[in-house]
Amino acid sequence: MVIFDALEMRFRNVKLRGRKPDCAACGDSPSLLDVSTFDYNDFCQTNCDKIGQIKLPKENTISIEEFQKHIQAKPNGTPIVDVRPAVHFRITHVPGSINMPWKQI
Repeated sequence: MVIFDALEMRFRNVKLRGRKPDCAACGDSPSLLDVSTFDYNDFCQTNCDKIGQIKLPKENTISIEEFQKHIQAKPNGTPIVDVRPAVHFRITHVPGSINMPWKQI
């Protein structure tokens, strides 16, 4: 995943793990079909020490609620560009967003 700060013209690479065929959410036979039934932070291991060391400036972060408001306020002709690889985009993406993998740009 690439985090791009257009104001400072900086890029930051964050390595994502590859897809696991036995994954409960995106594997070949997923058992996790309702995301409201599990602890997202625990599942994504966002509480681990490595993730805890990543500190983004407050002005470079947005809450899920703020992002949802932003999405709802966008005019239909203004798509969100998702620059992740196609395999990540297929797993999950914001409805209406378009996939333009960074390596192709």
